[in-house]
Amino acid sequence: MWEAGSSRNLDITFQECNSMIPYLPFLMGNQFDIQAYADKYPTRTKIIRLLALAHHCHGRNDDRELEALKIAYKEAKKGKDVQLFATVVEKINGRLSPEYDMDEDWCNEVIRNWEENRVRLGEEASKCQDDYEKGLAYAEDDTKAACKKAANMFYMHGEADAARVWYLAAIRYCRVEVEYWEMFMRFVLLFIEWGNFPRAQYTAIEGLKHKHDFNMDSFTENTLHSTIGLTSIRYRSFTHAALRFLQTGKEVGNQFSMILADHDIATYGALCTLATFEQEELQDCIFENKDFQSYLDSMIEVKELLHDFCSRDYSSVFRHLANLREWLLFDIHFFDRFEELHEKIRNKAIVQYVRPFSVIDLKTMAEIFNTSVEDLKKELVTLILDDQIKAKIDSIENVLHVRTDDTIANFKKLLQRCSEIERDARTILLFNAVFNYPYVHNEE
Repeated sequence: MWEAGSSRNLDITFQECNSMIPYLPFLMGNQFDIQAYADKYPTRTKIIRLLALAHHCHGRNDDRELEALKIAYKEAKKGKDVQLFATVVEKINGRLSPEYDMDEDWCNEVIRNWEENRVRLGEEASKCQDDYEKGLAYAEDDTKAACKKAANMFYMHGEADAARVWYLAAIRYCRVEVEYWEMFMRFVLLFIEWGNFPRAQYTAIEGLKHKHDFNMDSFTENTLHSTIGLTSIRYRSFTHAALRFLQTGKEVGNQFSMILADHDIATYGALCTLATFEQEELQDCIFENKDFQSYLDSMIEVKELLHDFCSRDYSSVFRHLANLREWLLFDIHFFDRFEELHEKIRNKAIVQYVRPFSVIDLKTMAEIFNTSVEDLKKELVTLILDDQIKAKIDSIENVLHVRTDDTIANFKKLLQRCSEIERDARTILLFNAVFNYPYVHNEE
């Protein structure tokens, strides 16, 4: 597991950072394993996600809040960000045992070591830059390494603004495309961590526009697609988000978990697709998409949800969605989008269920959709008023009468038949003209 305090991680890449993250299911039915969930992410991302989970559990009398804060406390002390550690302690607010109180000695030691190193790092990087300007042959690689080292150290200590400045400086000295795009992705990470989604989306889109100019590698291209998908969710552009996640190649896997783990890509992409795509499109977009299937293998709950939706097993569909609610209502990016997408998926399922029938027993339908007859009637009224269902509700008999309007379909069939007759007539006339063989003879 990556630890922010180790010197090895000063030059760590996204791929290396996440290569040792274990695969363990964190959602088994409706049981949400916070530790297994946290282990999906590297240290700093882990702490930020746990803080978000605790925040959304607060006030719900939910034991998971303190469980998340316990894990966050231990992880924070593995790093070097005193401010992040203080935030965790503030959230705990004395509700745990004394071992989870503020550790002043640890904070002072980290601050003292950092004050000694920050000046030296800046001086080393500045000296390398001066050597580069003087044209010394060795200076370019040294300058790039010094700027990158300074940027990573500032980032580790929670000084994101200073880290951004040094990452920008490092980019100037990147002559190898892979190194350039590695630094580029650091900017995207910073913007998302700050919650600056407009800037993150703009940066990602601009990067894809210039991918041929700087020979962008496939890993970076696919991570940018998933980044744009994430920012599109924030803008409630769910169709665009679905398309971007579906474009994400399987080589990313869990190597981008500083922002999105593989199960995030699978879940976000699948729910956005279910909410916005027609059922006929799901086969091509998901089930024949081998790259996206590799992500679904990391989240079996979502994979089964998709199969049940397409096979019209709606009872199972909403059981899976109820299980996912145990996680997504507390997810840092999805907490305020899940219910909206859940409603869209539910409406689509109701429309899909009604379509083949002319008369439907509402009691049976209510059991399938796990609701009461009265609540189901309210949902149906909304869909009827929105013209998504053409039907009438018989409240006395608790029956739904679906109106089958075949006028348009019959008219299309008529037009098709007319076209066929016209085609046959033209064929006969052409045959007659070429072979001079009339089909109608005048009898004398």
